[in-house]
Amino acid sequence: MLVEESKMTASVVMHEPHHHEKIEGISFLRAWTIPGMAFIAISYGFIKLIDYGLLLWLPLYFEHKVGFTSTQAKYIFQISEIGRAFGSLSLGWLSDYMKMRAPALPISMLINALFSLWRHVLPNNVWKWIVVLFFA
Repeated sequence: MLVEESKMTASVVMHEPHHHEKIEGISFLRAWTIPGMAFIAISYGFIKLIDYGLLLWLPLYFEHKVGFTSTQAKYIFQISEIGRAFGSLSLGWLSDYMKMRAPALPISMLINALFSLWRHVLPNNVWKWIVVLFFA
């Protein structure tokens, strides 16, 4: 029995990864051959395009069209970024809680639609924009 244990220990020790071993990655072109990678990369590119568009346009819109000061416009934009992070975490929790991924998206779209409708019904003020952009 002692011999058996020593053989198992020896085999475990032999298969432990060494920190000095070099792990080979894949090339850029080979990564594009992974199924679904092109769709994910293009989708992510459009998401970043929207992000940068909002980054440049939204504070100017708040300043010139809505009438907020430059400082208010910048703070409102930052609140929207915090809201996106909060929304991602809460929708992830919701989809884990429901044990299904698909229903979380329509629920978030309904919440977004309600807040967007609320934004058009109430008069313009800073706090309304903060709430809408945080939750929508």
